Amino acid sequence: MARIACPYCYTVQTFVSGNECEGCHRDVPRAFIKAAQRIAPVYLATMGVTQHGKTVYLDSIAVTIENLGKITEHTFHDYLDDSTFKSIRDIRVQVLQRQDRKATTPTENPEPLLINLHNFLDTSVIPLVIYDLAGEIFDDRSAIEYYTRAMQHVHTVWFVVSLADLREDKEGRTLSDLFNVYRAGMERIDVDANGRNLLVVYSKADRISSSVPAEIRSYLQRDPYVDLATLSRRQAMEHSLDYYSYLLEMRKISDLLFDYTYDEVPGGVPFINMVKQSGMNLRFTVTSAIGRDSSGGAGSNLQYRRWRVLDPLIWAIDLNKPIGKDANIALIIDASSDALFQNDFLDEFFKSLSKYGQVTIYFMGTTSAASSPSEMPPSEPPKHITPALIGPILDQLGTADRALLITARSVRDLPDFDNVDLRARLGIVAMRDGLVTWARSITYMQQLTPVDTIVSKLMDSGNNR
Repeated sequence: MARIACPYCYTVQTFVSGNECEGCHRDVPRAFIKAAQRIAPVYLATMGVTQHGKTVYLDSIAVTIENLGKITEHTFHDYLDDSTFKSIRDIRVQVLQRQDRKATTPTENPEPLLINLHNFLDTSVIPLVIYDLAGEIFDDRSAIEYYTRAMQHVHTVWFVVSLADLREDKEGRTLSDLFNVYRAGMERIDVDANGRNLLVVYSKADRISSSVPAEIRSYLQRDPYVDLATLSRRQAMEHSLDYYSYLLEMRKISDLLFDYTYDEVPGGVPFINMVKQSGMNLRFTVTSAIGRDSSGGAGSNLQYRRWRVLDPLIWAIDLNKPIGKDANIALIIDASSDALFQNDFLDEFFKSLSKYGQVTIYFMGTTSAASSPSEMPPSEPPKHITPALIGPILDQLGTADRALLITARSVRDLPDFDNVDLRARLGIVAMRDGLVTWARSITYMQQLTPVDTIVSKLMDSGNNR
């Protein structure tokens, strides 16, 4: 039975006796528990300086989620508790009426937004847990301590930053200051940031469009879903989401924004170097939740045009995985190749993978493990060659477990598992070209490709760019 962190008090439990939390005794929505038992929830935290556009962005992502069914077949969502329903409604009122957002009072147990997203990115249900942290934590470093218990379970942090406001900041705050606050809070509770995801969301992009490289400006303006809420059914049919093509563009833009941050953003150089040192996975994206300067007075009638607000959500889902030693990793070996059992080849992969979690060895085509968890790989292949099948192993892995396959043969049932969830959790090392077609795969070239580099790329951890 999957162990789930209560979204309200963070007590980890199985909920075998019902939906009442053992820690806070609140009723956790049954729909959330059911979904979390099937797939690891996406735990998010939004952090940003006051007036940098975090409220407007949260409104925009809520509106986008409500209209995803126009571009992905059968997609819909559920708001899972009364607090989420009320929070979304209050955010909308504040945005539409141009109200200053009410100050978020720091609390040890912040109320999350609990959303189940159904039939999105080839996944039947994705539970989202979003914590909205008060902007005041960037003025008082000690304030983040109110949120540290929640942050233990957060895999992805959205830093919502308006570059235009940052450059005009009268307090002299920089991007590196924001990361210092986050890092200080994690250090106070002795929680390692290594393996977590940090996504910098450059908000209010309409105010900096003239200063960013042309390719970034073009990407922002070419958003096919800018008016998603207003698309008719016929228009929407022309804009179906091609997830992998879209993700490829997102990665290119992230790389461009990496360079832009290093060269142009206040505090960008120390920020990037600190994040690298921490071992976090760093990504960048750019959004505009309004589409033009919103400096009018209260009650102004704005035409909201939401540019690229879908990107941070896709990044969070794509990067979602267990953190550090909490991860269970299956190292699946093709026993038909004697070369895999020579020259400490498997030992190197085992030791490198062990940096990311607890590793268990399987031979391809079997149902039982060839070793105990964290036990070194066998030194010899089994007496009988097992079939080139991974289904017997993948079918018994937990929803948050990851796998790395090393194979010298084509995998007969690999196409049966070609879905978004497993593409994100399964990496493949092919011993020669042309063996597999898989998004997260690499061909091993002896003495040319260090094992640590291969594992880093396939596990997507430690790759800060």
